[in-house]
Amino acid sequence: MRTFFLSLFCFLSVQLLFSQQQEITIDSLQKLATKHMCSSISTSDSIANILLKKAELQKEIDIKAYANNVLGRNLICQGKTDAAIPFFIESCSIYNVTKNRRAYAAPLSNLATAYRLKADFKNAKIHSAEFLAIGKELENDTIIAEAYTVYSGIYATQMLADSTVIYGEKALEISKKLKLDDLTWKIIVTLGGAFFNDENFEPALSYFQDVIPLLEKKNDIRNLALVYNNIGSSYSALRNSEKSIAAHKKSIEYAIKSNYKYVELVNYSGLGHVYSDIDDYETSNINYLKTLELLKEVNIPNIKADVLSNLTNNYYKQGNYSKAIKQGEEAITYTKENSFEKKEKETYNYMYQIHEELGNSAKALEYLKLFNTLKEKLAENEEAQVVKDLEAKYKVDQLKKDRELLESELEISNLTSQRNSYLFIFSMIALVLLIITTLLYYSRMKVKKKEELLALELQETQKRLTLEKQYRKSEIKTLRSQMNPHFIFNALNSIQDYIIQNEQKLARTYLVKFSRLIRMYLEHSQQDSVSLTEELTALELYLELEKARFEDSFTYEIEAESITNTETVLLPSFLVQPYVENAIKHGLLHRKKDKKLHISFELDKTENLLLCTIKDNGIGREASAEINSRKLFKPKSFSSEANDKRIELLNTTRNHPIALQIDDVLNNENEVEGTIVSLKIPLTD
Repeated sequence: MRTFFLSLFCFLSVQLLFSQQQEITIDSLQKLATKHMCSSISTSDSIANILLKKAELQKEIDIKAYANNVLGRNLICQGKTDAAIPFFIESCSIYNVTKNRRAYAAPLSNLATAYRLKADFKNAKIHSAEFLAIGKELENDTIIAEAYTVYSGIYATQMLADSTVIYGEKALEISKKLKLDDLTWKIIVTLGGAFFNDENFEPALSYFQDVIPLLEKKNDIRNLALVYNNIGSSYSALRNSEKSIAAHKKSIEYAIKSNYKYVELVNYSGLGHVYSDIDDYETSNINYLKTLELLKEVNIPNIKADVLSNLTNNYYKQGNYSKAIKQGEEAITYTKENSFEKKEKETYNYMYQIHEELGNSAKALEYLKLFNTLKEKLAENEEAQVVKDLEAKYKVDQLKKDRELLESELEISNLTSQRNSYLFIFSMIALVLLIITTLLYYSRMKVKKKEELLALELQETQKRLTLEKQYRKSEIKTLRSQMNPHFIFNALNSIQDYIIQNEQKLARTYLVKFSRLIRMYLEHSQQDSVSLTEELTALELYLELEKARFEDSFTYEIEAESITNTETVLLPSFLVQPYVENAIKHGLLHRKKDKKLHISFELDKTENLLLCTIKDNGIGREASAEINSRKLFKPKSFSSEANDKRIELLNTTRNHPIALQIDDVLNNENEVEGTIVSLKIPLTD
């Protein structure tokens, strides 16, 4: 009944607004639609529909664009992402026509978010890049900060912590400068979540703690409950039980005040885990039982399965075997019904241990068999899932190839149909000309035969060129897949000695850097091109590892300050790093001290090129070749040789080729003082 009267009130309110359209300004309606967006969706949608009618009556298409953006946003809030996308596209297309760049930014940002929620990260990044470009074009720092936030969210969804932090920190710097508190706290929580998912709990904790003053200032107790829960989980992961308990209790306090049942029960479950970790099973049980009470109001099956299994273990640890058995049987029944097989397996193990201690050999053996059977099944399922994923990937690739083949056949069919039409016309003309004169007929027949031969030759040439292009693209893909494991092998060799010879803490630091580098290499290996920002990050990580090996004898410098929009500058993946590696391995390695490496990037806007130079003060190519020739085992510079081959293949598929030049650096006495590699990379194919 209460819901009925609330709906009736919303309906009458909207009808009243509609009847007074002439008195209420467009601006007021837009503000009302935005105010109720995602909070009172039916009201917001009704006002947006009023705006659509006014737009039609007054021929104001900007109003139509605004209303479409509101309707799309409300659909996003209802989880209807697919339905929302056409509204955002319609809004963007209208603002494109009216050239309202400032208004265009809003649906563009929402479109990027919608594609992120669909896990269509390619389209999400394309629209994010355009969103960022608008902010820079309008010199609007708020839009720029929002664009960096969208980028950070995309990478957070992809579980790519490094990229999440890069863009999140950029957004955070601007939002703090402009005092955009609503944006600032959201960015900080995103960054904390990225570090937590990457199991870097200390920086995650730092981010979560930074957001508390902002939320307290806003008196946002609902989100305070959420963030304190994250703080409690972080302390728990860091084995600081006392602070974890305090944070969870604080979160519960805020959750109760804001009637946030979900966060309340998650905290009680978290406290159950913490007290169990410190062997306070009695208090742990109290919190788990409170969780079960709240789960009667908010049904979250995975948490319930976890709590039932953990209570079984707690009672077992307390020596209360009767309760443990009863609880274990309930946990097994629930996990079976809801298909939580990992928790079911875990409970079988507890029940086996309980009956083993009680001397119930038959029961213990029964549960041990159930445990082993389920363990084997889960292992088989995991293997089957891997096979299934590979099969799905193969099917997708096969469908893509079939589609390309179908498109080629369709194009050939169209050309054949067109040629047949021409032949028919020519035949009719030949027939008419035959009636006029036999001599002209013979002449025309010769011309026709010649045209047919030329058409066939052209068709065969087109087929051959298409096949050659596909073959070269395949070669490029194969070569890039060969280079990726080569990078991993060389990176491992670069830090091997350091890990063996130095103390454990420093070794761990550099292993973290190495893991970040490998993660970036694996990400780049799936892409034809990467942004200059990602390339600079990868080079910085690689050179830090090499510097650790050479210690104080090696210094490097990377210059790209003249390029302001490194996110939008694209270059082929794995293009620059092999030449940097070559400079170190074959040039600087043989120099005793004062090893220097200088890398620079700059844009040539006249020629539309990205210029990259890699300069070292090593012993030079000739001296390096002489040293290698004296070695019993002569190492091959696979990375640079593969890259040279890859550039050659890339240039066959590009309208503007990549230029490579390698020269010796000479002093005034014409002596070699190093090597310089110059790359000219066109910014368009």
